[in-house]
Amino acid sequence: MIEKPELNDLNNWPMHVDTATMSSKNRAKFIRNVEIIKYFQQGVSVKKTAMTHNVSPSMVYYLLNRALGTYDGEPPALYKGLIPNLIQHEKQRQSPMPTLADGRGSVFAFKALLKKYPDIEVELQAKIKASYRGTATSENLTPNILHKTFLSLLIQFGVPKDHYPYTTQSLAYQSVRRYFHDYLSELRCPESRPWRESISKRSDMAFEEIQIDEQHFDCETAIEFEIFGRRTLVRVKRFWIVMATDCSTGCILAFHFSINLRCSQWDIMNVLKQIHYPKPKLTIQTPSLSYPEGPNLNDLKAWLPRVQIGVISLDNDMAHFGNNCIQYAHDQQACLHYGHPENPNAREQIERLFLMINTVTHRHRSTTGSHSHDPIKESKRLKKKPPKVNVQTLLEMMSIQIAEYNQKPQARLGGICPVEKLKELIQHQYYCMRPPQAPQSQLVKDPKLRKLHFSKTKKQHPWVNFYGVRYTVMDWSKSVNTTTTVSIEFDPQDIRKIKAYLPNGDFIAELIVPRMWRRYAHGIVTRKRIIKTTKNLLFASGDAFTEYFTILQKNFHKPSVQLEMVRLGFENSQSRELVLDMVKTDDLSEVGFSSNSYEQSANYISSQIRMPWEQVKIS
Repeated sequence: MIEKPELNDLNNWPMHVDTATMSSKNRAKFIRNVEIIKYFQQGVSVKKTAMTHNVSPSMVYYLLNRALGTYDGEPPALYKGLIPNLIQHEKQRQSPMPTLADGRGSVFAFKALLKKYPDIEVELQAKIKASYRGTATSENLTPNILHKTFLSLLIQFGVPKDHYPYTTQSLAYQSVRRYFHDYLSELRCPESRPWRESISKRSDMAFEEIQIDEQHFDCETAIEFEIFGRRTLVRVKRFWIVMATDCSTGCILAFHFSINLRCSQWDIMNVLKQIHYPKPKLTIQTPSLSYPEGPNLNDLKAWLPRVQIGVISLDNDMAHFGNNCIQYAHDQQACLHYGHPENPNAREQIERLFLMINTVTHRHRSTTGSHSHDPIKESKRLKKKPPKVNVQTLLEMMSIQIAEYNQKPQARLGGICPVEKLKELIQHQYYCMRPPQAPQSQLVKDPKLRKLHFSKTKKQHPWVNFYGVRYTVMDWSKSVNTTTTVSIEFDPQDIRKIKAYLPNGDFIAELIVPRMWRRYAHGIVTRKRIIKTTKNLLFASGDAFTEYFTILQKNFHKPSVQLEMVRLGFENSQSRELVLDMVKTDDLSEVGFSSNSYEQSANYISSQIRMPWEQVKIS
C-alpha cells in the first residue's frame, strides 16, 4: 500500500476474474470478500468490518494479505486473491529438514525430500505405474510394499541416517501411503488430449464456428383431430428440436421442430438454411404467451446472407452424414467437423442450450420423465386422459424461451445480449465474406447430377426423374445437347417445382411435377412415404394424396400414424401457391400443352376429387 497507494481504491484494480464461471456459492463468497476490502479501504476499522460481515478480524487480515501481499517479488493478486479456495502458490517447506540433533516439525518434509533427491521420486513413480499397467515385471503393489522400496532407495541414494525420515517413528509411512494413492488416482484419470485445449476458447469472429445438434423429447402432449366433422383427442409422443448456435456470441441462430420418429438430413438442412435466412416468428395462439420485445435475428436479414461460415461442428449421428449436408458445406466452403466419438464436451455450448430448453419442457408432468421409474413423471391415473398441454403450446413455449435467451444480457459478453453482440460483430465487419460461387438463394442444390431426357418418338417437353417422379420442362427456349446432365435446385419443403442448371452454372428452365402431385405443397419425406405406401394404388385412382390419407385414416389408432398426421398438418399449415410461368413459344403444336392447360386441369381435379388435408383440423 505504501509503494502503490493507487491500490487503496478498488476502481484502480484491474478486473481479470470471470465471475460467470464460478459456482453460485463461490460467487457469493467472492462478492462478500470484495465488500470487506471495500469497507476497509473506506477507513472502517478491522473490528467493525468483521462485525458487519459476520467474520472474524483474522479473516479480514487474511483477505488483505491474499489480495495485497506479495510473494518473491511478484505483483499482488488483487481480485484473484479474493476467489475462495484458490491456491495462489504451491506450498513448500521453509525451514531446514529435521535431524536427530535439531528436531523440527515434518510439515512438507516428504515433498522437500523428493525435491532434493528427484531420482527417488522417479523410481517410486515407475514402480506404481508398472503395477497399474500390469507389466510382466510388475508386482501387486500395496502401500506397505512401496514403503519398503522407499527405505531401500534411501540407502541406495545415501540419505543420512540422522535426517528425515529417520527422525519419525513410522519412517514416513503415512506420507508414502498418501503418495501411492494420489499418484494412482492421477493415473486412473483420463488423459487430457491436445485437441481439448481449444474447447473453451472463444473467437471474436462471427460464424467462425457453428455448433449444430438435435435432441428428442419423449414427452406426451395433446393433439386434437377433426376428421370429416368427427373430433378426436389423442396423445402424441417423440418430438425433435434441432438448433444451431454461434460459438463466438452464443446466439441461437436457428432452430427447427421436427415431428418425426427420427431426425433426418432434411431437418439439418432446414437449420443450415435458417442461419443465412432466418424464418419469421411463430404466430402465438396460446393466451398470455407473447414474444419479448427487443432485437432479434430478423433485424439482420440484410447482413446474414453475406456472412461466411468457418466450421460446422456436428456429432456422429447418421443424419449428419447426408449427401445434401456435405454438398451444402462444400458450396459454402465450410469445414465439417464431426468431432471424436463419445465426446460431447467438444460441443459443450450447444449441449448447455439444451439444458436451458429442458427447463421449459419439464415444467409439466406430461412432458417430463421418459423413464418408466421416474418419480416426477405423469401418474397412471392422469395418463388415462389426454394431457392439457397441446403441441402448439409446447412449440410456442420453446420458441419464446429461445427468443428470451437471445435477448438476455450476459456477463461474458460485456453485459450485452447475444443478438446485440452478433450485430456488433457483423456491423464492424468481424466476419468473412461468402464466396461468390456460394448459393445466394434459399433453394438446396442436389448433390447428384440428373440426366435430361428427350423423347425420340413423341413431341413433348424434355423431363428429369427426381425422387420417383417425372418433372417436365415448363419453358423450353434453349438449344441443349440431348446428352446433357443437369444440376437441380429445389425447396425441400415444396418440391412441386424445381430448377435445372447446366454443370457450368447456366440456368436452363423450370420443371414441374405431374398434375396428381400439384395440389399440396409437400417435401421429400412426404413424397417418399407416399410412394412407398401407395405404390400399388396410384394407377387405380390417380390421386396419391387421397390414397395416402385414406390409409392413414384406417390406421389412425396407431401412435406412429397419429404422429405422421401431425407432421402432415404442420407441413401444410403454410399454404404455398404454385406459380406457373407462361410457355414462351409460338408453335404450340410442338409443345403439346401450355400453362393454361396446367391450371385448367388442376382446377378440374380439385373440383372432382375431395381434398383430404382440407377436411382435417389440428389444434
